[in-house]
Amino acid sequence: MMIFGYNSIIREKGVYEYSYNNIMTLDTLETILKIFLACVLGGIIGLERESVNRPAGFRTHILVSVGATIVMITNMELVRIMAETAEVQPGRFGAAVISGIGFLGAGTIIKEGSTVKGLTTAASLWTTACIGLALGSGLYAIALGTTVFVFLTLEFFPKIERKLSTRKYSKIRITTNNEVGQLSLISHTFQQMKVNIIGIKTEHDLSEDDLVVIVFKIKTSNSYDKNDVLEKITELRGVLEVELDPE
Repeated sequence: MMIFGYNSIIREKGVYEYSYNNIMTLDTLETILKIFLACVLGGIIGLERESVNRPAGFRTHILVSVGATIVMITNMELVRIMAETAEVQPGRFGAAVISGIGFLGAGTIIKEGSTVKGLTTAASLWTTACIGLALGSGLYAIALGTTVFVFLTLEFFPKIERKLSTRKYSKIRITTNNEVGQLSLISHTFQQMKVNIIGIKTEHDLSEDDLVVIVFKIKTSNSYDKNDVLEKITELRGVLEVELDPE
């Protein structure tokens, strides 16, 4: 591959020298195409995560995909350059990406009581890195096909899961005083009732600066008593209104 347009490599006295003749080669254009596709495919997955307010969204997934693509392109180029002078393992850089992305994924995982959130986002980051590695290797069909399957899994499988699951998903919209510790108080009450919190969204009431609206996405068994949950949340200090909106 001729990324920078060099056409000869000479080793003399332990030093590599490169002669450049034409920067815009076909291989350079292919490299630009790979990086462009990495932005597009990573962005598709990132947009889905962004739409559900996950900490790693559009830009994060693009950067992961592009970074992995560049790493793999560099690795393949080094293999080509040093094929006759040194031993370079083709998969060494890729293995470093796969293991290193775990630290980024760990930052998206949050544990609240008995509930763990962010595992799906962490998995999507790891898969996006794999897609970038496939692009860098020139495996376009694998990268495109994987992106389609990942997007379908993130976008449509939750709806199928809700229909097949024996547990029920609901949304509870709570209007409460904007006080320190109020969110923790409500979350702790849900945990006491063994109600799993899947997601939390907050928004300030524009008409009342001292009020805040919190929307909880919860997961419960079919046998739970809705009225009991509403009653206990309504009795909490500072809670003004509770609205249950089953999905």
